[in-house]
Amino acid sequence: MKLSLGYTGIETLEEYVLVAQDRREVTLFRRSERWQLKRVTQPNETLELASLGFTVPLADIYDRVQV
Repeated sequence: MKLSLGYTGIETLEEYVLVAQDRREVTLFRRSERWQLKRVTQPNETLELASLGFTVPLADIYDRVQV
């Protein structure tokens, strides 16, 4: 699956993140990976936003959220 939104045309955009509200799933698209998707679904997996120098475990994203 490729990102089909107009966001890929924004020259300064390096990463695009979608956080599901009905399940534990974060989808990440990176310019450096030609906008190919990466899904993070396991609580022990870590989401890395290289453009921000930021990492967070998926479990922390959904802490205190019932899904």
